[in-house]
Amino acid sequence: PVGLLIRRDSSVKMGSHFNSLIGAMLVLVATGQVDVDTGQCVFNGTLHVAVLVSFGTAFNASGALPGMQVALGHINNSTEYLTNYTLDMYYNDTDCDAGRGLKSMFDLLAECPTKVMVVGAACSIVTQPTASASQYWNLVQVSYASSSPALTDTETYPYFLRTYMSDSSYSAPRVELLMAMNWTRCGTIYQLEDIFTMAQNDQLEVFAAHNISVTTAAFNDQPDTALWQLQEDDVRIIITNMYEDKMRELMCLAYHYGMTGERYVWISLGWYTSDWWEQSVEINEYDCSIDDMYDAVSYMILTNYLHYSRDDNVTIGGMTADEFKSDIYDTYYDQYGQLIDWATYGYDTMWAVALTLHEAYLQAEQGRVPYPHEF
Repeated sequence: PVGLLIRRDSSVKMGSHFNSLIGAMLVLVATGQVDVDTGQCVFNGTLHVAVLVSFGTAFNASGALPGMQVALGHINNSTEYLTNYTLDMYYNDTDCDAGRGLKSMFDLLAECPTKVMVVGAACSIVTQPTASASQYWNLVQVSYASSSPALTDTETYPYFLRTYMSDSSYSAPRVELLMAMNWTRCGTIYQLEDIFTMAQNDQLEVFAAHNISVTTAAFNDQPDTALWQLQEDDVRIIITNMYEDKMRELMCLAYHYGMTGERYVWISLGWYTSDWWEQSVEINEYDCSIDDMYDAVSYMILTNYLHYSRDDNVTIGGMTADEFKSDIYDTYYDQYGQLIDWATYGYDTMWAVALTLHEAYLQAEQGRVPYPHEF
């Protein structure tokens, strides 16, 4: 009944996985999501978006989901945009892992209903392979949190866009900070991932242009040897680029190496969870209590993007940034905590999706492109 042809072969055993597949297909037919004659997903007036989100310890941007949900409410109640459709989303957790992220996307795209765009991922190490793959479905992919400079390569990622800035954007304000404090010498320590390596290369170019001397150290798994290099060179101003879990390990080591306190300044990324240091840490033969971690970060400067606009302009959703923040905090803060600040990027991204599909519909009315539900 679902167009699935099976060749009976005594050498093949129909196991539980196969039975589950058949069961899932029959459920889709029973719920009207699959056409019984063609085996294709049935369009019921709703456009569906595949969303990749991370609840992982390396990077948690799950707070973007409430923003997307609020945006969907505003979009579907709009009398101006996508009035012929309803917009909805299905999401999977990537756990900030490239392999799991690819599977999460494949699962979403393979299952009915048909997905017309991809939103995400959060982690750049997931977004890069998924954006490389989604183009072969002719799907536009929009990320709300990926900041790797590599994603600006339009030849590699021709259908990829983002509502979040590249990590290269940190270089200019960091230089301004160093120059304002008359710091002409610093150190950098970074994790060997594309997102951090490319940002580091850009940063070194900017520093060199301003005659700032830099000692550089990098690591794959554990930051101990890299930190020792900076200690040997007696570096006191240290700029970091790494994921949150590695940052905790680094600061625990720095605490035990005597590289914290008022004689050192650490400049780190500000997009970690707001209380990322409030965890005990064990690395190698060292361990740090929460009190130790608090002492370790006491002289740290965090650099981050602006989550909320500072003007009073009414947005496309009919509210100002302050009104949006008040509403989202009242409704979701108890569940998400400071992670809720990611809601702004989720909100903007879902509106970007809606406006793209709305424009596609207008173009389809003129016979230039297929209608969004025909993608």
